[in-house]
Amino acid sequence: RNSSGNAFGTTNILPARTKSSQIRSQPNRGQSRLLLGDGVAAVVLQAGEGVAQLLGWSRTGDAYHPCQPSPDGRGLATAIRSALAKAGVPPDAITYLNANATGSPLADAAEAAAITHVFDPASTRNHQPPSGGSANEVVGLPTGIPLANPPSNGSAHQTGKDGRGGPAVSSTKGLHGHALEASGLVEFVVTVQALREGKLPVNAGFLDVDPACAVDLILDAPRPATSAYGITVNSAFGGANTALVVRAG
Repeated sequence: RNSSGNAFGTTNILPARTKSSQIRSQPNRGQSRLLLGDGVAAVVLQAGEGVAQLLGWSRTGDAYHPCQPSPDGRGLATAIRSALAKAGVPPDAITYLNANATGSPLADAAEAAAITHVFDPASTRNHQPPSGGSANEVVGLPTGIPLANPPSNGSAHQTGKDGRGGPAVSSTKGLHGHALEASGLVEFVVTVQALREGKLPVNAGFLDVDPACAVDLILDAPRPATSAYGITVNSAFGGANTALVVRAG
């Protein structure tokens, strides 16, 4: 057993039910469903044309708690905004967001809040959107920078099911499990491939949607992509967040 797996077990993050092979990491209401998985990925970064373009990126720190994320998702929201600003891509051009969605109730709720604040702020009702506040931006651009060179086709995504705005959202951890350190790159490859094929993956193994979640989740079947632009996000213990904006070639 590797040290990471032992650490997860020691801190009681892995629930007893994850012994079942039928349960994978998914953001189900009020339940921890994290299951570790093995995986590896590799990409080649080069200037010029390729299968996809990495347009923008950002990394932030919540500075909130040694393990828990900031409940309002401010750190991840800052990372997403900064990556979009660096890419010069407006939020409404993003057709797909590949979520971290580990199956942890606290982390999933914070992530959903961050996505909603960035892409569908009107649905937050009386909640104030997270500002730079306590989020410590490590790499990337600060929020509020004007977007340059927006896609010529204008707005790409439409309001999703149940009137929820923002991009279509899914996590593939329900298929391959939580690959720990490899998760970010594995899910980057998944995002690129989904955009290239024009087919956005479903949340496999999703059991119970929290009605408080205002995110447009892909639940029943894969959806067609409405643009070539996507974003993949990841978060880790201590409030570390990353966001990558990509465009399929």
